[in-house]
Amino acid sequence: MIWGCSDPAENDEANSSSKKTTSSETEKTVNPEELVEVIGSTYTEYYDAAKTKIKFQGEQDENKQRHGKWVYFSESGKEMNISHYKNGTLHGFMQVKRPNGALYYHGDFKDGERVGVWKFYDEQGKFSHETDYDKE
Repeated sequence: MIWGCSDPAENDEANSSSKKTTSSETEKTVNPEELVEVIGSTYTEYYDAAKTKIKFQGEQDENKQRHGKWVYFSESGKEMNISHYKNGTLHGFMQVKRPNGALYYHGDFKDGERVGVWKFYDEQGKFSHETDYDKE
C-alpha cells in the first residue's frame, strides 16, 4: 500500500461514521469522534481509542481547515507523509514514503497544484526520475 497520493482526511476510514476493528475474536465498533483530539489548534487522530498510536497530526486555522505541517504515520509509528497546507489547501513541501520506509517522492504545491521539480524514487529509495511541473 502506498500512502500520500490522496489527502489523509479524504480516507474513507477517516470520514466514515463508524470503524470496525477486530481484536482476537471480538469485533467492536469505535466512534470516530473517540479517535480525534483537538488541543488548541493541534488536531490529532489516533488509530485506537486508547490514543496510543497517532494516525495523523497537524495544525488547523481558525476555520478548522488544515494549515501548516501535517504528518501521517503508519500503524507501527513510522512517518509516512509530510504535507503542508494553507487554509485547507495543499501549499508547500510534500514528502511521501513507501510502507518499507523508503522515500517514494517529494515536491512542492502552490495553491493545491504541483509546482517545480518533483523527484521520484524506486522501492529501495534510490532516485528514479524527476518531473518538472512548471514545464507541463
